[in-house]
Amino acid sequence: MKMHNQKTPVSKKILEINPNHPMIVNLSENLTKIDHKKASNLILDQANILDGNILSNPSAYLENLTEIFIK
Repeated sequence: MKMHNQKTPVSKKILEINPNHPMIVNLSENLTKIDHKKASNLILDQANILDGNILSNPSAYLENLTEIFIK
């Protein structure tokens, strides 16, 4: 549609999480050891990276990632 100079409909983005993914399984098994907000932000940031978006705060992403790995 963009090639024909027509507006593309705006679609609402949906985050789908695979509950069987090893990262999600590992996070769910260690919920008492991790900060839930940081873990959820990490998952959302990873989804944005995969979608080709630029992170609004890349340093916070790296801090969260480092903290998850250390624990």
